[in-house]
Amino acid sequence: MDNSSSGRRLSIDPKAGGDKTPFLVYENGTPYLIPNSIYTQAEHALGFFTKANPDAAFEQLRKETGNVGHSLQNSDLDSIWLKYFELFLRQQGEDTPPLASRLEMLQLMLRRPPSEAWCQLRKYLIENVDVLSGWSSSFRRVLSERDQIFRGDHGLYYQYGEDGKLYQVIGAKTLRETHLDFITDQILRAYGNLRLPIELFSWFAISVDFEENSSIYPKAMKAVLSEPKWQVIQHRWSLQHWDRSRTVKWRPNSNFCDPEWLVADLLGHLTDTLKIDAWQDRVERRQGHATTFADPYERQMDCVLDCHLRVGNEDELCFEFAGRPYRWINGSLESDTIISVALKRTEDHLSIEEELNRLLTLLGGNIESP
Repeated sequence: MDNSSSGRRLSIDPKAGGDKTPFLVYENGTPYLIPNSIYTQAEHALGFFTKANPDAAFEQLRKETGNVGHSLQNSDLDSIWLKYFELFLRQQGEDTPPLASRLEMLQLMLRRPPSEAWCQLRKYLIENVDVLSGWSSSFRRVLSERDQIFRGDHGLYYQYGEDGKLYQVIGAKTLRETHLDFITDQILRAYGNLRLPIELFSWFAISVDFEENSSIYPKAMKAVLSEPKWQVIQHRWSLQHWDRSRTVKWRPNSNFCDPEWLVADLLGHLTDTLKIDAWQDRVERRQGHATTFADPYERQMDCVLDCHLRVGNEDELCFEFAGRPYRWINGSLESDTIISVALKRTEDHLSIEEELNRLLTLLGGNIESP
Protein backbone atom coordinates (compact mmCIF):
# COMPACT_ATOMS: atom_id res chain seq x y z
CA MET A 1 0.00 0.00 0.00
CA ASP A 2 1.32 3.43 -0.91
CA ASN A 3 0.87 5.57 2.22
CA SER A 4 1.92 8.72 0.40
CA SER A 5 -1.21 8.58 -1.76
CA SER A 6 -3.36 9.05 1.33
CA GLY A 7 -1.60 12.29 2.19
CA ARG A 8 -0.79 11.17 5.73
CA ARG A 9 2.83 12.38 5.53
CA LEU A 10 1.54 15.96 5.34
CA SER A 11 0.97 15.94 9.07
CA ILE A 12 4.65 15.72 10.03
CA ASP A 13 6.55 16.77 6.92
CA PRO A 14 8.20 20.20 7.59
CA LYS A 15 8.39 20.86 3.85
CA ALA A 16 4.59 20.67 3.73
CA GLY A 17 4.31 23.31 6.44
CA GLY A 18 3.64 20.96 9.34
CA ASP A 19 5.96 22.93 11.59
CA LYS A 20 4.22 26.24 10.82
CA THR A 21 0.67 25.50 11.96
CA PRO A 22 -1.01 23.57 14.79
CA PHE A 23 -4.23 23.04 12.81
CA LEU A 24 -5.27 20.05 10.74
CA VAL A 25 -8.47 18.85 9.08
CA TYR A 26 -9.23 15.35 7.88
CA GLU A 27 -11.42 14.73 4.86
CA ASN A 28 -12.18 11.12 3.96
CA GLY A 29 -9.04 10.04 5.83
CA THR A 30 -6.76 12.55 4.13
CA PRO A 31 -5.16 15.23 6.35
CA TYR A 32 -4.94 18.85 5.23
CA LEU A 33 -2.78 21.33 7.13
CA ILE A 34 -4.68 24.57 7.71
CA PRO A 35 -2.54 27.75 7.68
CA ASN A 36 -2.28 29.55 11.00
CA SER A 37 -4.15 32.56 9.62
CA ILE A 38 -7.31 32.61 11.73
CA TYR A 39 -6.84 36.26 12.81
CA THR A 40 -6.33 37.52 9.27
CA GLN A 41 -9.29 35.57 7.96
CA ALA A 42 -11.53 36.71 10.84
CA GLU A 43 -10.82 40.35 10.00
CA HIS A 44 -11.53 39.53 6.37
CA ALA A 45 -14.90 37.97 7.27
CA LEU A 46 -15.92 40.86 9.51
CA GLY A 47 -15.12 43.25 6.67
CA PHE A 48 -17.91 41.76 4.57
CA PHE A 49 -20.49 42.72 7.20
CA THR A 50 -19.26 46.29 7.55
CA LYS A 51 -19.53 46.91 3.80
CA ALA A 52 -22.79 45.15 2.94
CA ASN A 53 -26.10 43.92 4.37
CA PRO A 54 -26.12 40.47 6.02
CA ASP A 55 -27.54 38.60 3.00
CA ALA A 56 -24.89 40.06 0.68
CA ALA A 57 -22.15 39.40 3.25
CA PHE A 58 -23.11 35.74 3.63
CA GLU A 59 -23.26 35.39 -0.16
CA GLN A 60 -19.75 36.81 -0.38
CA LEU A 61 -18.56 34.37 2.26
CA ARG A 62 -20.11 31.51 0.30
CA LYS A 63 -18.32 32.57 -2.89
CA GLU A 64 -14.96 32.93 -1.16
CA THR A 65 -15.11 29.49 0.43
CA GLY A 66 -15.60 27.85 -2.98
CA ASN A 67 -15.46 24.07 -2.67
CA VAL A 68 -14.87 24.10 1.08
CA GLY A 69 -17.63 22.04 2.68
CA HIS A 70 -17.81 19.77 -0.36
CA SER A 71 -14.16 18.93 -0.98
CA LEU A 72 -10.88 20.33 0.36
CA GLN A 73 -8.89 18.97 -2.55
CA ASN A 74 -7.61 21.82 -4.73
CA SER A 75 -9.23 24.36 -2.34
CA ASP A 76 -7.57 27.42 -0.87
CA LEU A 77 -7.02 26.11 2.65
CA ASP A 78 -6.87 29.65 4.06
CA SER A 79 -10.52 30.00 3.11
CA ILE A 80 -11.55 27.13 5.36
CA TRP A 81 -11.52 29.64 8.22
CA LEU A 82 -14.18 31.62 6.39
CA LYS A 83 -16.35 28.51 6.34
CA TYR A 84 -16.06 28.15 10.11
CA PHE A 85 -16.90 31.83 10.58
CA GLU A 86 -19.93 31.40 8.35
CA LEU A 87 -21.07 28.52 10.55
CA PHE A 88 -20.56 30.65 13.65
CA LEU A 89 -22.27 33.78 12.32
CA ARG A 90 -25.30 32.26 10.62
CA GLN A 91 -28.30 32.05 12.96
CA GLN A 92 -29.60 28.48 13.08
CA GLY A 93 -32.98 29.18 14.69
CA GLU A 94 -35.04 31.58 16.76
CA ASP A 95 -33.50 30.27 19.98
CA THR A 96 -29.92 30.97 18.86
CA PRO A 97 -28.09 34.30 19.25
CA PRO A 98 -28.82 36.99 16.64
CA LEU A 99 -26.23 38.04 14.07
CA ALA A 100 -25.36 41.30 15.85
CA SER A 101 -24.38 39.40 19.00
CA ARG A 102 -22.32 36.91 17.03
CA LEU A 103 -20.45 39.68 15.22
CA GLU A 104 -19.73 41.36 18.56
CA MET A 105 -18.35 38.12 20.02
CA LEU A 106 -16.14 37.52 16.98
CA GLN A 107 -14.83 41.08 17.25
CA LEU A 108 -13.95 40.48 20.91
CA MET A 109 -12.08 37.29 20.02
CA LEU A 110 -9.73 39.29 17.80
CA ARG A 111 -8.24 41.17 20.73
CA ARG A 112 -4.77 40.32 21.89
CA PRO A 113 -3.46 38.88 24.09
CA PRO A 114 -6.00 36.05 24.50
CA SER A 115 -6.11 36.65 28.26
CA GLU A 116 -7.53 40.14 27.65
CA ALA A 117 -9.84 38.90 24.91
CA TRP A 118 -11.24 36.17 27.17
CA CYS A 119 -11.98 38.63 29.99
CA GLN A 120 -13.96 40.81 27.59
CA LEU A 121 -15.71 37.86 25.95
CA ARG A 122 -16.59 36.31 29.31
CA LYS A 123 -18.01 39.62 30.53
CA TYR A 124 -20.12 39.90 27.36
CA LEU A 125 -21.39 36.33 27.74
CA ILE A 126 -22.43 36.92 31.35
CA GLU A 127 -24.08 40.29 30.73
CA ASN A 128 -26.09 38.93 27.79
CA VAL A 129 -26.48 35.34 28.96
CA ASP A 130 -30.27 35.15 28.54
CA VAL A 131 -30.18 36.24 24.89
CA LEU A 132 -27.01 34.35 23.95
CA SER A 133 -28.11 31.10 25.61
CA GLY A 134 -31.54 31.22 23.99
CA TRP A 135 -33.37 31.50 27.30
CA SER A 136 -35.20 34.70 26.28
CA SER A 137 -36.89 32.90 23.38
CA SER A 138 -37.06 29.44 24.95
CA PHE A 139 -40.36 27.59 25.35
CA ARG A 140 -38.99 26.33 28.67
CA ARG A 141 -39.00 29.91 29.99
CA VAL A 142 -42.55 30.45 28.75
CA LEU A 143 -43.81 27.24 30.36
CA SER A 144 -41.96 27.85 33.61
CA GLU A 145 -43.34 31.39 33.94
CA ARG A 146 -46.82 30.07 33.18
CA ASP A 147 -46.76 27.14 35.59
CA GLN A 148 -45.38 29.07 38.61
CA ILE A 149 -44.09 25.89 40.25
CA PHE A 150 -42.74 26.24 43.79
CA ARG A 151 -40.99 23.97 46.24
CA GLY A 152 -42.52 23.03 49.59
CA ASP A 153 -40.72 22.98 52.92
CA HIS A 154 -39.87 19.27 52.54
CA GLY A 155 -38.40 19.75 49.06
CA LEU A 156 -41.27 18.50 46.88
CA TYR A 157 -42.67 20.60 44.04
CA TYR A 158 -46.22 21.94 43.71
CA GLN A 159 -48.40 24.21 41.62
CA TYR A 160 -51.95 25.51 41.80
CA GLY A 161 -54.26 24.15 39.12
CA GLU A 162 -56.89 26.11 37.22
CA ASP A 163 -59.42 24.93 39.79
CA GLY A 164 -57.41 26.60 42.56
CA LYS A 165 -56.37 23.29 44.12
CA LEU A 166 -52.78 22.45 45.01
CA TYR A 167 -51.14 19.60 43.10
CA GLN A 168 -47.80 17.90 43.51
CA VAL A 169 -45.61 18.06 40.40
CA ILE A 170 -42.99 15.47 39.50
CA GLY A 171 -40.22 16.20 36.98
CA ALA A 172 -40.47 20.01 37.03
CA LYS A 173 -38.67 22.77 38.93
CA THR A 174 -39.06 26.38 39.93
CA LEU A 175 -38.45 29.18 37.45
CA ARG A 176 -35.09 30.05 39.00
CA GLU A 177 -33.91 26.44 38.99
CA THR A 178 -35.07 25.91 35.41
CA HIS A 179 -33.27 29.10 34.36
CA LEU A 180 -29.95 28.05 35.90
CA ASP A 181 -30.24 24.50 34.54
CA PHE A 182 -30.92 25.84 31.04
CA ILE A 183 -27.90 28.16 31.04
CA THR A 184 -25.61 25.48 32.48
CA ASP A 185 -26.76 23.03 29.81
CA GLN A 186 -26.03 25.55 27.04
CA ILE A 187 -22.47 25.86 28.35
CA LEU A 188 -21.73 22.19 28.99
CA ARG A 189 -23.48 20.65 25.99
CA ALA A 190 -21.18 20.21 22.98
CA TYR A 191 -23.63 21.99 20.66
CA GLY A 192 -24.90 24.54 23.19
CA ASN A 193 -25.37 28.18 22.22
CA LEU A 194 -22.87 29.30 24.86
CA ARG A 195 -20.41 26.49 24.09
CA LEU A 196 -20.02 27.53 20.44
CA PRO A 197 -18.19 30.85 21.07
CA ILE A 198 -16.00 29.15 23.68
CA GLU A 199 -14.87 26.50 21.21
CA LEU A 200 -14.14 29.10 18.53
CA PHE A 201 -12.24 31.36 20.91
CA SER A 202 -9.95 28.48 21.89
CA TRP A 203 -8.77 28.35 18.25
CA PHE A 204 -7.69 31.98 18.43
CA ALA A 205 -5.82 31.23 21.65
CA ILE A 206 -4.13 28.18 20.10
CA SER A 207 -3.05 30.32 17.13
CA VAL A 208 -1.36 32.91 19.36
CA ASP A 209 0.17 30.33 21.68
CA PHE A 210 1.65 28.45 18.74
CA GLU A 211 3.15 31.65 17.33
CA GLU A 212 4.79 32.43 20.66
CA ASN A 213 5.72 28.92 21.82
CA SER A 214 5.91 26.72 18.71
CA SER A 215 9.18 25.21 19.90
CA ILE A 216 7.45 23.38 22.76
CA TYR A 217 4.73 21.92 20.54
CA PRO A 218 5.49 18.32 19.47
CA LYS A 219 5.77 18.45 15.68
CA ALA A 220 3.40 15.51 15.28
CA MET A 221 0.75 16.97 17.62
CA LYS A 222 -2.08 18.79 15.85
CA ALA A 223 -5.42 20.28 16.73
CA VAL A 224 -7.74 18.35 14.42
CA LEU A 225 -10.70 20.55 13.53
CA SER A 226 -14.10 19.09 12.72
CA GLU A 227 -14.80 18.80 9.00
CA PRO A 228 -16.77 21.83 7.74
CA LYS A 229 -19.39 19.59 6.14
CA TRP A 230 -20.49 18.44 9.60
CA GLN A 231 -21.43 22.02 10.54
CA VAL A 232 -19.65 21.81 13.90
CA ILE A 233 -16.98 23.93 15.57
CA GLN A 234 -14.90 21.56 17.69
CA HIS A 235 -11.38 20.17 17.80
CA ARG A 236 -9.38 17.36 19.37
CA TRP A 237 -5.65 16.94 19.86
CA SER A 238 -4.29 14.11 17.77
CA LEU A 239 -0.83 12.57 17.48
CA GLN A 240 -0.07 12.26 13.77
CA HIS A 241 1.95 9.06 13.61
CA TRP A 242 3.57 8.15 10.32
CA ASP A 243 0.86 5.65 9.37
CA ARG A 244 -2.05 6.49 11.64
CA SER A 245 -3.47 9.17 13.93
CA ARG A 246 -4.18 8.71 17.62
CA THR A 247 -6.31 10.95 19.82
CA VAL A 248 -4.44 11.72 23.05
CA LYS A 249 -5.03 13.76 26.21
CA TRP A 250 -2.77 16.71 25.50
CA ARG A 251 -3.19 20.47 25.50
CA PRO A 252 -0.96 23.55 25.27
CA ASN A 253 0.24 25.13 28.50
CA SER A 254 -2.12 28.08 28.10
CA ASN A 255 -5.50 27.61 29.77
CA PHE A 256 -7.10 29.75 27.08
CA CYS A 257 -6.44 27.00 24.53
CA ASP A 258 -8.56 24.53 26.48
CA PRO A 259 -12.37 24.74 25.99
CA GLU A 260 -12.97 22.69 29.15
CA TRP A 261 -11.03 25.20 31.26
CA LEU A 262 -12.87 28.09 29.62
CA VAL A 263 -16.20 26.41 30.35
CA ALA A 264 -15.28 25.97 34.03
CA ASP A 265 -14.07 29.57 34.26
CA LEU A 266 -17.31 30.90 32.76
CA LEU A 267 -19.46 28.75 35.06
CA GLY A 268 -17.44 29.91 38.05
CA HIS A 269 -17.98 33.57 37.23
CA LEU A 270 -21.68 32.97 36.57
CA THR A 271 -21.97 31.46 40.04
CA ASP A 272 -20.20 34.51 41.47
CA THR A 273 -23.08 36.66 40.22
CA LEU A 274 -25.52 34.97 42.62
CA LYS A 275 -26.72 37.39 45.30
CA ILE A 276 -26.97 34.73 48.02
CA ASP A 277 -23.80 33.05 49.25
CA ALA A 278 -25.43 29.74 50.13
CA TRP A 279 -22.10 28.06 50.80
CA GLN A 280 -20.94 30.61 53.38
CA ASP A 281 -24.37 30.52 55.00
CA ARG A 282 -24.10 26.77 55.32
CA VAL A 283 -20.59 27.01 56.81
CA GLU A 284 -21.75 29.48 59.45
CA ARG A 285 -24.67 27.28 60.42
CA ARG A 286 -22.47 24.19 60.60
CA GLN A 287 -19.98 25.89 62.92
CA GLY A 288 -22.60 25.87 65.67
CA HIS A 289 -23.51 22.22 65.16
CA ALA A 290 -21.25 19.22 65.52
CA THR A 291 -20.87 17.16 62.38
CA THR A 292 -20.33 13.89 64.29
CA PHE A 293 -22.85 12.05 66.41
CA ALA A 294 -22.52 12.56 70.19
CA ASP A 295 -21.89 9.88 72.80
CA PRO A 296 -22.78 7.07 73.16
CA TYR A 297 -22.72 6.79 69.36
CA GLU A 298 -19.14 6.19 68.22
CA ARG A 299 -19.79 5.00 64.68
CA GLN A 300 -22.08 5.76 61.77
CA MET A 301 -23.46 3.90 58.80
CA ASP A 302 -23.86 5.85 55.52
CA CYS A 303 -26.37 4.66 52.92
CA VAL A 304 -26.71 6.03 49.38
CA LEU A 305 -30.34 6.22 48.26
CA ASP A 306 -31.52 5.99 44.67
CA CYS A 307 -34.42 8.41 45.00
CA HIS A 308 -35.45 12.00 44.31
CA LEU A 309 -37.00 12.61 47.73
CA ARG A 310 -35.89 15.82 49.43
CA VAL A 311 -36.35 16.47 53.12
CA GLY A 312 -36.57 20.17 53.95
CA ASN A 313 -35.17 23.12 52.02
CA GLU A 314 -31.60 22.82 53.31
CA ASP A 315 -28.77 20.68 52.00
CA GLU A 316 -28.98 18.43 55.04
CA LEU A 317 -31.15 17.79 58.09
CA CYS A 318 -30.44 16.14 61.46
CA PHE A 319 -33.32 14.45 63.32
CA GLU A 320 -34.18 11.54 65.58
CA PHE A 321 -36.26 8.45 64.84
CA ALA A 322 -37.05 5.84 67.45
CA GLY A 323 -34.59 7.60 69.77
CA ARG A 324 -31.68 7.31 67.33
CA PRO A 325 -29.94 10.28 65.61
CA TYR A 326 -30.00 10.45 61.80
CA ARG A 327 -28.52 12.85 59.26
CA TRP A 328 -30.23 13.25 55.87
CA ILE A 329 -28.19 14.82 53.01
CA ASN A 330 -30.35 15.83 50.08
CA GLY A 331 -29.23 14.79 46.62
CA SER A 332 -28.43 17.15 43.76
CA LEU A 333 -27.65 17.01 40.04
CA GLU A 334 -24.12 15.87 40.93
CA SER A 335 -24.71 13.61 43.92
CA ASP A 336 -27.14 11.02 45.32
CA THR A 337 -29.15 11.31 48.52
CA ILE A 338 -27.30 10.02 51.59
CA ILE A 339 -28.66 9.08 55.01
CA SER A 340 -26.29 8.59 57.94
CA VAL A 341 -27.30 6.44 60.93
CA ALA A 342 -25.67 6.73 64.36
CA LEU A 343 -24.31 3.45 65.74
CA LYS A 344 -23.04 2.39 69.13
CA ARG A 345 -19.79 0.46 69.28
CA THR A 346 -21.43 -2.92 69.91
CA GLU A 347 -24.52 -2.56 67.73
CA ASP A 348 -25.16 -4.89 64.81
CA HIS A 349 -25.82 -3.02 61.55
CA LEU A 350 -28.32 -5.67 60.41
CA SER A 351 -30.81 -4.75 63.12
CA ILE A 352 -30.27 -1.07 62.38
CA GLU A 353 -31.06 -1.64 58.70
CA GLU A 354 -34.50 -2.93 59.68
CA GLU A 355 -35.13 0.27 61.63
CA LEU A 356 -33.84 2.33 58.71
CA ASN A 357 -36.20 0.58 56.31
CA ARG A 358 -39.16 1.47 58.53
CA LEU A 359 -38.05 5.11 58.50
CA LEU A 360 -37.71 5.17 54.70
CA THR A 361 -41.15 3.58 54.34
CA LEU A 362 -42.67 6.32 56.48
CA LEU A 363 -40.85 9.07 54.58
CA GLY A 364 -41.86 7.65 51.21
CA GLY A 365 -45.50 7.32 52.20
CA ASN A 366 -45.89 10.75 53.79
CA ILE A 367 -45.46 13.06 50.79
CA GLU A 368 -49.03 13.78 49.75
CA SER A 369 -49.30 17.37 50.94
CA PRO A 370 -46.89 20.29 51.43
